[in-house]
Amino acid sequence: QDNPTRRQYDRDRDKDRAAAELNGWRIKERQQFDATEVLKKLAEKKDEKKPSKVVELKAACRLEKFFYGGHKGIKRARKIKNKMGWLEEERIYRIDVPAGHAEPFVADFRRQGDHHEDQHADTIRFKVSSKHHEQVDRKDSDLKLKSQVPLGENAELASQTYITAQV
Repeated sequence: QDNPTRRQYDRDRDKDRAAAELNGWRIKERQQFDATEVLKKLAEKKDEKKPSKVVELKAACRLEKFFYGGHKGIKRARKIKNKMGWLEEERIYRIDVPAGHAEPFVADFRRQGDHHEDQHADTIRFKVSSKHHEQVDRKDSDLKLKSQVPLGENAELASQTYITAQV
């Protein structure tokens, strides 16, 4: 059975033996790493804090972003705690809006909001919807023109359906 960590351990051991034989060095005895204590401390620390709150925020982007896809950047101030204490910083949240997505598009930023003393940092949930558009209205996945489009002299021919397609 080929175990990469075992292979690395064997390589290090053989390298130490070869160096000891060639150079007359003493073989270094290493303590084996025991992860059980570290895992216990992490489990205790995990139970100390309460789960984070979900903060829902509304955001609006152009209708074209929902059609073609794109990025929406939202700047927001948040309170964080570091070694120096509490401070307020501006953070830009980048939301990737996929092409053709239904409204509202929901983007979660897990534990990237305000920090708190007794609980994990807030989860920010942006609900992105489209802004009002001058020429079209959106209803589900359809776009409807708000006004009539003049088709010219051959309006009668243009109103007849020649080709239909379903996407």
